[in-house]
Amino acid sequence: LSYFVARRLVLPILTLTEAAEGIAFGDFEKHVYSNANDELGELANSFNRMSQELQSREAQLTEESQRLATVLEGMTEGVISLDDRLRIVLANQSSGRLLGFDPVQSQGRPLGQALPVADASRLAGRVQEAM
Repeated sequence: LSYFVARRLVLPILTLTEAAEGIAFGDFEKHVYSNANDELGELANSFNRMSQELQSREAQLTEESQRLATVLEGMTEGVISLDDRLRIVLANQSSGRLLGFDPVQSQGRPLGQALPVADASRLAGRVQEAM
């Protein structure tokens, strides 16, 4: 009897743990199946709703990111986005051509280090003043 009770409690928790680990690694297709009408069943249903919501939000973020990338790459103007420490968050190809740097390789680097122009630090100083 104790084996049955332990198995009835432990197996759903192990299944839930395995599914949670899958989601942590980006596998939003993980679902927990439970036909129990108790707290474990409610937990499984809540987990499945959370998984579906995460999958939906990830799809929305991916779509937004692709839309932004398309707009930026279609622009002839150079666009560089910086964080509060003046590191390049994103830059389009036009900015790379205009300022002579590789936008992809420069992501995460400080603006003053990414630009090969002689007055890169002066440009970074002007950006700092504008913020």
